[in-house]
Amino acid sequence: MTRPAMSGSSSSTEAAASSLLRQGRGDGPPMASYGAAPGITMPPPRPLHPLRICGILSTAFCYGCVVTTLFLLVLPIECRRIELLTRGKLSKSISLGVFAAIAGASQLVCPLIGMLSDRYRPRTRKRRRGKRTDTNEDAEHKVHHRWVRGRRMPYLLFGSMLVEIGLMGMNTSSLASCYSIYTFAFALAMVGINTTYCVMIALIPDLIPHEQTGQANGTLALLLVSGSLFGFGLFELVLDKGVRTNYIIYMFCMALTCTIQFFSANGLSGKKEDEEEVERKQGVEGVLASEDEHVDDTNNYLLSTLPGLLSLGIIPTLQNMIYRPLSTMTWAEIRHAYWVDPKEHHDFFVVTLSRLFYYLGLSAQCFFLYFVHDIIHERENPEAAASGLAMITTA
Repeated sequence: MTRPAMSGSSSSTEAAASSLLRQGRGDGPPMASYGAAPGITMPPPRPLHPLRICGILSTAFCYGCVVTTLFLLVLPIECRRIELLTRGKLSKSISLGVFAAIAGASQLVCPLIGMLSDRYRPRTRKRRRGKRTDTNEDAEHKVHHRWVRGRRMPYLLFGSMLVEIGLMGMNTSSLASCYSIYTFAFALAMVGINTTYCVMIALIPDLIPHEQTGQANGTLALLLVSGSLFGFGLFELVLDKGVRTNYIIYMFCMALTCTIQFFSANGLSGKKEDEEEVERKQGVEGVLASEDEHVDDTNNYLLSTLPGLLSLGIIPTLQNMIYRPLSTMTWAEIRHAYWVDPKEHHDFFVVTLSRLFYYLGLSAQCFFLYFVHDIIHERENPEAAASGLAMITTA
């Protein structure tokens, strides 16, 4: 089930597990060490300000706000409408279980997104013959004026776009009582929010110094819990206006937190990218390629930018972000990303097993509103009772 922890310890364990998986399984070191050349020692990264760390992980606030209230309050209400529209042929419990299964399956996109972003390269083209070679100062100037930097940021923007489109579709189809489209839009939103969450977790080992990993995990847990409390409190205020108001709030929250995370992490991603490029050229290539194979820096990241997306179309963009990285993988590598050897990676296997039981428990919480209404017989305002109890357990 796609939901954050109701307490801080789970999210901290999840972030630590992500770092352990990358290091223990050999999926790749943090971005700063990609392509490190022998004999080149990079200076240790400077500590980040706590507000910068909070900005890098800001989408955790949206994750906590959206997912907890969506599954504990909004979806049960929508499923009750489905039962009424079908005149009891499709029960609210079965409908809610289907949505829970879709959300759980959507989490399987996370390992694949990690592999795609690890192998992502911006689309480039060859320099024409006779074109003047830029000086070092010109090249440095162009590098720092790229709009999207690093390997993770394009997937952050892509995931946030999926969330916005999915939430918009959920809002519209709910208003029209068209729940077949609602289900598809829900699946799209879940894939998008898992993509953004996966990118956010990957940014911890990528951008945050090792000495501040504990601080980052604590910040992540705080943002998840505060987002959940904010969502439940806001639900109390907007419930009288209808649950569809929540979809608008979710869209605004995703747009705001994604913007904060992008501008907090994009500069650091660019710095890591520049270090990687220097190491690659000094330690691997040694000299630049021939004039015909020289890469024009002005075209790098063209398809990673919003203008590139609008001018060249979404198909070339998705081809560069999904098809090309996939073409470098083998089926064995993809299968390996979805398998944890209990002997070789015992600690991570224990963490994975504990998360399984944790999510099994959270899945039962989806039916908490029905328990309050049908078992405790709170008829007057069961949503407010469920929301209040959820706030107490979260706090």
